[in-house]
Amino acid sequence: MDITVVNAGVSGDTSSGAVRRYEPTLDGDVRVLIVALGANDGLRGVPVDRVEQNLGRIIETAQGRGIAVLLCAMEALPIHGWDYTVAFHKAYIELASRYQYRWCPSSSST
Repeated sequence: MDITVVNAGVSGDTSSGAVRRYEPTLDGDVRVLIVALGANDGLRGVPVDRVEQNLGRIIETAQGRGIAVLLCAMEALPIHGWDYTVAFHKAYIELASRYQYRWCPSSSST
């Protein structure tokens, strides 16, 4: 297959940073967007609703341009409390449901 993969990720960045810079990456002949964001938000204790809003904005924009989106769920370590970790996990399930993705938890999830 003749494809080009572009890594637009920035090490250490958060979903808020991605929201500020993602739109130009969708220009051109983009057919698939892999969204693998949120781990740094979880490390920093960014409010879960903000992470969910940021990811939703990116997904909606890509889908609006006819771009298929692969959402990769991230997990938050329990350094900000168990309630935060659980809410963070559930945010990806909610996003998958909202945007009609199939949820595929890792084999280590319960």
